Amino acid sequence: MTTEERFDVLERELSRVKSIARKSAVAALLLLVIVLLVAWISFDGDGAEEIRAQRFVVVDGNGTPLGEFSSDQDGPQLLLLGRNNVVRARMSAERDGPTVLIFRDDDGTVRAGLRSEPNGSDLNLFDANGAVRARLISETDGTRLVLLNENVVRAGIASEKEGSRMVLQDSDETIIWAAPR
Repeated sequence: MTTEERFDVLERELSRVKSIARKSAVAALLLLVIVLLVAWISFDGDGAEEIRAQRFVVVDGNGTPLGEFSSDQDGPQLLLLGRNNVVRARMSAERDGPTVLIFRDDDGTVRAGLRSEPNGSDLNLFDANGAVRARLISETDGTRLVLLNENVVRAGIASEKEGSRMVLQDSDETIIWAAPR
């Protein structure tokens, strides 16, 4: 594979990561709208100014749970459930920790995760076996995109205060190309 072909692969992967990040943000906003809509619908207009609960469960017409908005000692969380009550999406904001958004497939395997903390954020994409395949990391000192295969870093792009860098590695993590050298 030529260097240009590798750049094309990295550009496509970065575009896919950005697309997933946008979709994750839209999904989180949609979840918030649903929770607010449920709270608004349950308002009976008798002068109550707020509804207090530790847990709201959204069910379908048969009473099957579809989602949950709850809070405990760690903080609030929002769950979207799939078939057989498998958690497909989870958003949580820990009181003393990160804000996390996790997406799972039908089997419950984590496929994407977004974490945000005061010093930075990261987006991880997983394969069907749960192995990390791509990681986008944004911190105060810069941003990095890392592509992995079988838990081995195969390619990386970094844009940091010291400058930008790109590295391609083989399966033994030996650098086969880097810029700047």
